Amino acid sequence: MQRGLTGHYVPIPSAAGESARAFVPNPLPVSPPLELDIEIQELIEKAMLALGRLDGLTTVLPDPTLFLYSYVRKEAVLSSQIEGTQSSLSDLMLFEMDGVAGVPIDDVQEVSNYVAAMKYGLKRLEKLPLSLRLLKEIHGVLLAKGRGSEKESGEFRRSQNWIGGTRPSAASQRRGVAATITKEDIFYYVYGVLHSPEYRTRFASDLKKMLPRLPFTRETADFWRFSRAGRDLAHWHLDYETVEPWPVKEHYSEQPLGGGQASLPAVEPGFQPGGKDAGHSHGVKISHDASPAGAIPGGKMPPATADFFLVQKMTFGRKDKQVDKTTIHYNARITLTDIPLEAYDYVVNGKPALEWIMERYQITVDKDSGIRNDPNDWAREHNQPRYILDLLKRIVRVSLETMKIVNALPALNERKA
Repeated sequence: MQRGLTGHYVPIPSAAGESARAFVPNPLPVSPPLELDIEIQELIEKAMLALGRLDGLTTVLPDPTLFLYSYVRKEAVLSSQIEGTQSSLSDLMLFEMDGVAGVPIDDVQEVSNYVAAMKYGLKRLEKLPLSLRLLKEIHGVLLAKGRGSEKESGEFRRSQNWIGGTRPSAASQRRGVAATITKEDIFYYVYGVLHSPEYRTRFASDLKKMLPRLPFTRETADFWRFSRAGRDLAHWHLDYETVEPWPVKEHYSEQPLGGGQASLPAVEPGFQPGGKDAGHSHGVKISHDASPAGAIPGGKMPPATADFFLVQKMTFGRKDKQVDKTTIHYNARITLTDIPLEAYDYVVNGKPALEWIMERYQITVDKDSGIRNDPNDWAREHNQPRYILDLLKRIVRVSLETMKIVNALPALNERKA
């Protein structure tokens, strides 16, 4: 099929006043649409037959995972050689087995990263569609260690790349998207700046009296750092109901704690109440760590009933007559321990996000109208008895991830008018 130009050129700023252009491809899907003519269909059929033969071979292999193990690593070696690495398949396997290799460590580490990224991507495909978010997550794993780890891992390239010359005007090829700023980039920049501790401190009095005025950073790199941080923060704050719960320990008792009845042992990541002790869907597993104050080790597995997870009012634990925020009594039967104190650093409207959850998710009755507000109703209606419990654990993760991003924000370094 004959096609015309599949994109357009845009001018970009460059050093020393040199003129340069970047080629920006047209958005997908292509126009006119791809035509599956006879020649292409024959190629597709050959590919399907080859895949069928490969699939048939796996049925006679004693352990197909060994085949996949070797295939993935061979593919990683070949892919990394495009970037100039000198690692071989035997170097990689020696590195994975003993942590040593006969080639520069950066080379074999890079190949090992390819393997880790491949495995991570295949695992995430079980929950995520093929998307930009997935590609960025895989890229973050790919550049987690070794050469390139100081680069912007987990992000799309925003700066121009030229090949075949040391200056834009001398380059034989120029690749990459032009350094343009979209409305979405600005939105996330604003969201990132609004989380800046420096911004909130310096302009605290103004923020109480008027609409926020956003400074514009002097350095372009800082703009993108704020924009990327805002984008990451939005992910945690919008998807808080679906993120992986933080692996705090859960303790169960069949009767209210302190009532003289035997309690259940502590649980850690991997155990699912009411199921077989190999369950993983709720991020807990059985453990014989010390039970919280007032609980007696022993007991049986908790029943997987909705009533077991009902909440009335969550309270903090106590240690030496002092409030212990590492412990939360979820209800009379369930206690959470080992909650990181750093999770309380994420404050929303003057109160830690965790404490907002504890306050809002309790049974209340309005004095005037007598209307009863029961947060358990939603969990009952949607047949998700663990919803509030897992939400509390998810907010622990959201709080920790938020503060990790906030603490890494750059200085405002704003431009002067």
